[in-house]
Amino acid sequence: MFFQALGHFKGLFYNSSDAIIDDAIFKLHYVVSSTLLYFCVILVSGKAYLGDPIHCSTWAFDSAKVIQTEMLNSYCYIHSTFIIPGLSGETYPGLAPYQSKHQTQAIQQSYYQWVPLLLFLQGSTFLLPFFMWKQFENGLVKRLRLDLNDPSLPVQTRDEQISRLVLYFQTHTGRNMLYGKHFIYCIFFNFLNVMAQIYFTNLFLGGIFFMYGTNFSYGHSGVNEASSFEDIAFPKMSRCVLHVFGPSGTKQIIDALCVLPLNILHDKVYLVLWYWYGVLVLITLCNLIYWLIHYFFKQCRQSHIQRHLKGKTKGNELKPFNQNFGDWLVLHQVYKNIEHRHFTRLVSEMCKVESNGLRRSDTMIFDESKDSEDNDLEKDPLKRTEKKVVFQ
Repeated sequence: MFFQALGHFKGLFYNSSDAIIDDAIFKLHYVVSSTLLYFCVILVSGKAYLGDPIHCSTWAFDSAKVIQTEMLNSYCYIHSTFIIPGLSGETYPGLAPYQSKHQTQAIQQSYYQWVPLLLFLQGSTFLLPFFMWKQFENGLVKRLRLDLNDPSLPVQTRDEQISRLVLYFQTHTGRNMLYGKHFIYCIFFNFLNVMAQIYFTNLFLGGIFFMYGTNFSYGHSGVNEASSFEDIAFPKMSRCVLHVFGPSGTKQIIDALCVLPLNILHDKVYLVLWYWYGVLVLITLCNLIYWLIHYFFKQCRQSHIQRHLKGKTKGNELKPFNQNFGDWLVLHQVYKNIEHRHFTRLVSEMCKVESNGLRRSDTMIFDESKDSEDNDLEKDPLKRTEKKVVFQ
């Protein structure tokens, strides 16, 4: 039931019937990362397994007459609890009888109030680059795809639609630079976003997140060796001090011991996020470098088209379509959304228009169309068994 609900939610921003306008690395941000963070929100917000987020007790019968347990729990949850790092020889690390001098050394534990909200906001932030790119893209590829994603498309309809695409690339050559730049901006925003998530998570957890995975594995606290890293980062036991007034107006101190059961989930959640963010940073950086190389070097774009066509290319018949990154990216996007044999025919037609016809000796790209309906088109140069597409 839960995964079925996630599937419905995924449909809000991803639909298999839509055109493919991004790559696999992009999807790791707006599909995998956002789903992971929303799942963590559900995990740390539920009470089914661990109950209430905090349980406090004064361990004194007289104090129970002064303040009720429900009030004590609410106060300590709102005003935070604390531990004293470096206290040794105690039953619980970081806990000791109340002394005012310890307050200057205390580490306040108030983050647990904001964990669900922060995780939700982070999950939503991972969706922003995709929605930005979807707005910039504005359905261009879906309109250009026409019906060419259908392998059983009638030959006459196919040829008409390919002719329309050829006309589009002819008339819009050099006009897609902004399209390409917007794509690069969104890829860069993905990288910037994951770096920002690491920084703000570290700030939120008091500076422990940068080395969290390493310290969690090796048990170094970085604060004081008398307390383990886990006791400092996500303590399971902490203290809360409440000041009340007695019948005569005398100030009284109620020192409570609190159990934070959700911290057993918090430490695992942030350990998973530490590893995931680390992997995501590396692959997003590589992805950004990959697209920047294609942005600046025409030779890389030519090699990419060669891989699409599964054949060798030379010459300059398609040079006008490869002069800027935007034109090439639109052609690349079309390739991902139509049948391969339709794409081969499209590029061959573009070469034909540009070079006023291809000679047989200049063709090496195979025409994969075997439709019987092509029998009446024997004079069409695209019917030849070998076709060489030239691209630079």
